[in-house]
Amino acid sequence: MTRPGVRPQGGVRLWHICLPLLVLANLAYLTHNVFGWVVTLAFFLYAPGYLLVNRITRSKSFGAGKFSLSVGLSLALITMTGLALNSLHFLGVERPMETLPIFIALDVVTLGLIGLNWSARIRPRITLPHLKKEEIMFVSLFALLPLLSIFGAIRLNNGASNILTMIMIPTIGALYLALILRPAMGRIYPYAIFMTALAILFSISLRGWSITGHDIHHEYNVFTAVINTGYWSPSRWGGDPYNACLSITILPAILAKITGIHLIFIYKIVFQVVFAAIVPALYFFCKRFAIEKKALLGVFAFMTFPTFVNDLPFLNRQEVALGYFILLLLVNFSNITYRAKSAFTVILLLGLILSHYSTSYVTISLLLLTLIIYRVLLPLYKNTPKLNIPLLSLPIIIMAFLATFVWNMQITSSSSNLSSTLTAAAKSVFGEKESSSFSRYGLLSNARTVTPEEQLEKRAKKLDISLAYTPSYVAPLTGFGKVVSKVVDVYKLNAGLYAIIAKILQLLVMVGVVILALRFRKKQAKPRDIYLLALSFSFIIALVLFTLLPQLSVGYDVTRLFQQSMTVLWLPIILACLWIFGWLGKYALAATTGLLVFLYMTLVGFIPQLTGGYLPKLSLNNSGVYYDYFYTHRSDIDGSRWLAANRITYMNVFMDINSASPPLGFPVALGLLDGESQGYYYTDYTNNTADQYRTIINGAFIQYTNPAFTANKSLIYSSNETKIYFKWPNSLPSR
Repeated sequence: MTRPGVRPQGGVRLWHICLPLLVLANLAYLTHNVFGWVVTLAFFLYAPGYLLVNRITRSKSFGAGKFSLSVGLSLALITMTGLALNSLHFLGVERPMETLPIFIALDVVTLGLIGLNWSARIRPRITLPHLKKEEIMFVSLFALLPLLSIFGAIRLNNGASNILTMIMIPTIGALYLALILRPAMGRIYPYAIFMTALAILFSISLRGWSITGHDIHHEYNVFTAVINTGYWSPSRWGGDPYNACLSITILPAILAKITGIHLIFIYKIVFQVVFAAIVPALYFFCKRFAIEKKALLGVFAFMTFPTFVNDLPFLNRQEVALGYFILLLLVNFSNITYRAKSAFTVILLLGLILSHYSTSYVTISLLLLTLIIYRVLLPLYKNTPKLNIPLLSLPIIIMAFLATFVWNMQITSSSSNLSSTLTAAAKSVFGEKESSSFSRYGLLSNARTVTPEEQLEKRAKKLDISLAYTPSYVAPLTGFGKVVSKVVDVYKLNAGLYAIIAKILQLLVMVGVVILALRFRKKQAKPRDIYLLALSFSFIIALVLFTLLPQLSVGYDVTRLFQQSMTVLWLPIILACLWIFGWLGKYALAATTGLLVFLYMTLVGFIPQLTGGYLPKLSLNNSGVYYDYFYTHRSDIDGSRWLAANRITYMNVFMDINSASPPLGFPVALGLLDGESQGYYYTDYTNNTADQYRTIINGAFIQYTNPAFTANKSLIYSSNETKIYFKWPNSLPSR
């Protein structure tokens, strides 16, 4: 009975829903099938974060972006819970990272969050949105994109054609152009972004039946080390910076242990779905500064950058860290209380710091620089009220710096990579400069002048060995390419397109920032506008520094920095495009979309695929540089398993590229195979079928032949496609 004059609260208590779902998530694991595992995974990847959001703020400022925020916060909570659980190993628990302890820990955390929301009520509504026929059509078409991506990758893995992926790419472009031309359909934009991101990521991540890619091989090794030993050690492998990234050690280990999903597919599928679910948060951040269609284009620009369309699924630690950065922008520019912003900011920053060393270094430096620039800009925009954004406050920046220092330098001792990069950068100011092959995306940069052949010659001379450079494989001309070749050299045409696109992006950024600054001067600038302008200037300065000090781009290539900067620089790029196409009037936005679609179709490899005569992309071919370097073949898996079972453990293992390393589960020595050191020499599918070796120097992919390589070595394993040699030492130490 309620008191007279007091209106009873509506809805049901939140715990009435969450507690049964928690029980269901635990029981679903016991079904030992994929449907049960999906239920378990979905609950723990969403519910903890949702409960935390609901406890910190009841504001509806996030809109549908609350879903993305909940997923990101769940990742942070899972990671920190795992770190706390793992500490039991140092208190005597031999294998704390096993299924039962993990479930107990996650259940305790979730129950605690349910307790914090004990009095909260919600009005659950299970209703489908009332969509118009046109919206239903777009929803259906966007749903096809991941299917085309999945089956396109499977066809390529089985040796079939790339027709499905070739259909998917122009379909994405056509759908976005149609969305811009039609009346705004803001309700489906986040859904469209999620499906697009998922399709692009799957087209890369699902290539190959094993681990495929560059950094992901090393990431997989540190991940499986946690699985195999049952705990994570900060000192494992002598301060390996990859091992310090909990996003690729503890986090995937927990996701694997609470499901029966194969370890490989934790990276290939689960991580891609999670990141795709966070990308729509960028749309809600963009809406703080632009109308819906421009915000949609801003996210599309973010998804068309080379790192996203070619490399991001191979960089899982950066994928997670980039997701945290997007969510940091969302919460700090939202209309919630400063206290709520601060709480979210601290959690997300800690998640970022624990996820990726390089992104944390770059982010903290950018935030400090942004704070300085903001203080300089503020007097220029008079009568602008102050807006407190925790992310750009000195106490938060100091906290992030201290957390990074403690984690990377005191706990994990993984800061050697930073030290060597900064030392090399300092030397490059006064000495010879070596740039990354991706430095053309740095602002004020010129194309790399040192050719791969020259870099190989220099390195071989230093090692006093004789190597012969081999040009990269170029796809044969198609029928259309043969027609084009009568007018212009097709290779030079495609190479020129990539170079021009890099210059176009640089130009758009520089022009757009000027337009943005003038735009804010003409009208009453809002506080968030000045913060965005300061962030834009910070990213530009960072990109310029990565160009002037190119050694920085060797340790953390500039395309990754540019990808992170696209979370902010999308607005200057869109504004510059609209200014350039202003003479088209109401069609300026459509022309901007057309330009972005063209950039996307070129960078993803669609246009070069139509002509042939250029370097093939992995998502579209079973050939090319990425395929030769990073595609793991069945023979490589068998060979590495044999080596893992039969090697002398104290002898080094040498490879030119780590494409065959996932089953090994231990570090290998990568680089030029000079053949002089004692130990095992692993030659993989490409080494033996193409009779060439590979290395990466300053980001450049370099192939070479070494006729004298097998001299003075014993062949101890051979499957035709994979061979393992051993160079005996003068004397074997006692074991």
